[in-house]
Amino acid sequence: MYNNGNGGGNNGNNGGNGYNGNGGGWGGRSNGPQCYKCGKYCHIARECWAKRGRPSQQDDEVHLFVRDLMKEREEKHKREEEEEKQRLKLEKEKKRELDLATRTEEMRLQLQAEIAEKWRKQQEEAAEKIKAASEATVGQKGPKSPDCPKISRRSKGIKKSNEKRNDSKARRRKKEIKRPVVTSSSETDDDSATDSDRSSDSDRELLKMIKRLRESKMKNKIKKLKAHAVNISKKNPSSTWEKGECSKRSSSPVATPGEEAEPRTPLTKGFKGVAAGSSQEGMMDYTLSVMKQLSAKKVSELKEMCEKRGIKPAKKDEMGLHGESVASVERRIATCTVLLGLGGELSWLGKYLDKMDVPDATLDLKTRGTYVIVSPWSKRVYVGYTAQPILHRWRQHLAATNSKALGKAPQLYRWMRRFGVGNFVVLPIRHTTEEDDAAFEKYLIRDLSPSLNMVGAGGKASKRARRRRGRRERKGRSSRSLGQTVVRLRAGGVGRTSFLNWLEEKAILKEGDIDIEFHAGCSWSDGWSNIVASFGDSIVLSEGKRVLLRDCKMVFQSGAAVKLAKI
Repeated sequence: MYNNGNGGGNNGNNGGNGYNGNGGGWGGRSNGPQCYKCGKYCHIARECWAKRGRPSQQDDEVHLFVRDLMKEREEKHKREEEEEKQRLKLEKEKKRELDLATRTEEMRLQLQAEIAEKWRKQQEEAAEKIKAASEATVGQKGPKSPDCPKISRRSKGIKKSNEKRNDSKARRRKKEIKRPVVTSSSETDDDSATDSDRSSDSDRELLKMIKRLRESKMKNKIKKLKAHAVNISKKNPSSTWEKGECSKRSSSPVATPGEEAEPRTPLTKGFKGVAAGSSQEGMMDYTLSVMKQLSAKKVSELKEMCEKRGIKPAKKDEMGLHGESVASVERRIATCTVLLGLGGELSWLGKYLDKMDVPDATLDLKTRGTYVIVSPWSKRVYVGYTAQPILHRWRQHLAATNSKALGKAPQLYRWMRRFGVGNFVVLPIRHTTEEDDAAFEKYLIRDLSPSLNMVGAGGKASKRARRRRGRRERKGRSSRSLGQTVVRLRAGGVGRTSFLNWLEEKAILKEGDIDIEFHAGCSWSDGWSNIVASFGDSIVLSEGKRVLLRDCKMVFQSGAAVKLAKI
């Protein structure tokens, strides 16, 4: 019936399941069945994995989550078991120590009772012996008549005084001697001596045992304290925190001013003759006192002092011109750096320039506000806020760097000394009001984490291996507002950045029906959750509708003009 088979029925020469070949098997093919879907061997089409498709990523994540959860549970059970074992062990040791102390106390009390009883018996026996001996001696001597004619009155008085003196000596001797010694060869004396020796030995052994117990207890206590300290240091590594502007006062003693013709500087012979301290206030006091002393001198005397020190004398007008030229150079450097950053040459500085909003006066470093100190060489950034002109604050930073003082930002000064003061530049970021500038500084430090504002990150315990970023961070859904502008508002002709501070001020004044104009942005300096938590139930009029403030986030971020009806 088949053309290619001899003597094997329907399935080839040698049996099996083949149709078209010698040797049996799957049609003469030695590799097994072949899939008509993918063309591979060892499986058929209905069992092909290509038809089913690969498992979804979501299923893999669920499996990983369940596996991690089971692993955490196992670790938790193990940890609880270990803690339970440790607790039982400590209880057992405590119970054993308590039993040992109780037994020791019972033994001590029993020994004390026995010793007291033996001592009482010995005292009674000794008193009886002394009494018997005194009676025997009195009987041998016999009584003496006080009216003997041979004894005069004077000799009687001397005798009585001698007897009194002898009685007092005997009484003192009895008090000093704890145990009277009786010369007797009886067995009771030997027994009393051996009993006293045994009691003293038992007392010594008891004291030694108590001393050993106390030493072992102290050793165990010290070991437990050390282990507890090691566990705390492992669980709580050295913490890191972020800070803005801060001031440190010196703890050095106050120096007394010297009565000299020329005031001494802090670098002369290690003596400070005028200043009250090395902090900012101390330096101001020092400067004012030196100026007061020098202003009382004549011009010729001042020139002579300058020539001694190798200082070139100059007039006040010339010094003012020099300071103004230096300030103009600083302003030009700041302007060029801002332009380079906006042009894309300094890409690492873009996250700060995205939040920059400064007028011409602030760009010239003439006003106060929030600023950053950057270095294109080290790519380090420091964020700060000042209530005085930014240029003055920058000069204070330079003076602290050159004087090798800790100052308000010691980490910034270390980097400026390492890379050079000329490689750092100050850039203004924003200025509105004092409270708004301080809040904006905190926002920049919290959101962008500038490296020179970090404190406590250099400890060995806080160093961790860099871990791979998560799925959200890899897809660009990071929580940081990189490249995002900050939402600003303008009310009453005044621009503000901190919406939360502005609402707190208006809530204190209890004002209502205030027109607000928002500028478009993507991030909030105070955090939208904080604003909603404090003033989420406030009423806003937007396009003729009364809406709660918590529902107006997208309206504000799009840059709309609204009216705040009730705070």
